Amino acid sequence: MLAHKNLWIAASTHAPEERSVIEAHCELRRAYPEALCIVAPRQLERVPAIERLLREQKEDFQLRSHRPSKLTAPFFLLDSFLELNSLYQWARAVFVGGTLIDKGGHNLFEPARHGCRILHGAHLQNTHASLLKGLNLTQEVRDARDLALHLQRQFDRGDDKQERRRKQEAQQAIERHHQALRAYVLQSLQPYLARLS
Repeated sequence: MLAHKNLWIAASTHAPEERSVIEAHCELRRAYPEALCIVAPRQLERVPAIERLLREQKEDFQLRSHRPSKLTAPFFLLDSFLELNSLYQWARAVFVGGTLIDKGGHNLFEPARHGCRILHGAHLQNTHASLLKGLNLTQEVRDARDLALHLQRQFDRGDDKQERRRKQEAQQAIERHHQALRAYVLQSLQPYLARLS
């Protein structure tokens, strides 16, 4: 179902970031009426609050736990564990939460490993964003309007050969970074492992 959608993901969101996400998606749908936003809150116990917020805004949504056979609403709430990482491959862009508010941000590397374009706010104390910025994978946004603007730019790029190549190159660069990191950790552990043996 997701392979045929103009899809973006709002990952690891906190209150009140969902308000900005909803506002941005409503703006995006003016240009892309079929666009789908997956909202994955950082804490699953916040799903009922997001449902209330969507109802207040008179926005239709579907829940992952209801196992819909068809995606018909503009919002899809991911109220499940351990599925977010498997959805990144379908996303045109990913907004990573905890960054529009002073939470310090969450994991940018999961969407980066899929070559996703990553949007985030100014608060990145908990992340290693410099590598991803150098790979042209990240873009800072200030608010809902700015988020909508950058989402539309990403959607306008489409999914042509050049974009697929960029995505593949980004994935390879992230994998090389992780291989180097693993090698460094193993090398650092060698003296201690030698003592154990």
